[in-house]
Amino acid sequence: MASRGVSEYLTLLPSACFTFVMIGGVLAFFVYSSKQRAQMQIDTAQYQAGAMAQRLGMRLERGEPHINLFVNQSAFANQTYDVVLRGERNGVPIELIYLKQVWVETHLMSATRHRKWQGQLTARTGARFGHFEVTLRHPQTWNAVRPFFSVAMQEVMTGNARTDSMLRVTTDNPAIAGPLGALLEPLTRLNYVHVIGRDGEVTFLVSHAAVGQGNEMIGVGYALHDAEVIYDILTRIVLVAEGRG
Repeated sequence: MASRGVSEYLTLLPSACFTFVMIGGVLAFFVYSSKQRAQMQIDTAQYQAGAMAQRLGMRLERGEPHINLFVNQSAFANQTYDVVLRGERNGVPIELIYLKQVWVETHLMSATRHRKWQGQLTARTGARFGHFEVTLRHPQTWNAVRPFFSVAMQEVMTGNARTDSMLRVTTDNPAIAGPLGALLEPLTRLNYVHVIGRDGEVTFLVSHAAVGQGNEMIGVGYALHDAEVIYDILTRIVLVAEGRG
């Protein structure tokens, strides 16, 4: 009987060891991931809402100053990061909007996970110039974007060789193509480009990446890094549209 008990114990031992190893591995992964996230928060502290407001000369009108706009703070449910910065650049009202919201709706036998997101750098205007959209002409998988406007618009050439070779411009008002050419050229040096124009605003979108669910806001980091350049481009477009450029 004793021999049989030892034999059964030895049979179960590999499975038990494997289970303990797996549990230990999972715990180690979570500890490592937590340390990595904490270190990333430190390394990207300049992208906290308060720091970005100070850097860009804007006001933090909504959200906490410690919220890091660069780091995906949490993949878990019931998290909301809602930040709005406003200010002025080149005499034009500007704003930065960053919203990530995840919540779970529980049912009797199931649960539904909901997501809402919005990310943009915007210059406001009273000018009316129709609609236009600017994207990279030859994007890679990681920086491709989904169209913002539901109705397809005509592709136009701006007459600026560099802009036309590297960017794709579509619009329902071809008359604006020429003026946009030189104004958009600085965008050709960026790795991520998605600009839309419509009555009331010219906006750099960071919430329409086409890489897949959960990664729609992959453009945030690129936009924050190049925010000064982007706001200069957006405000210059507004100034020209308003006849002040």
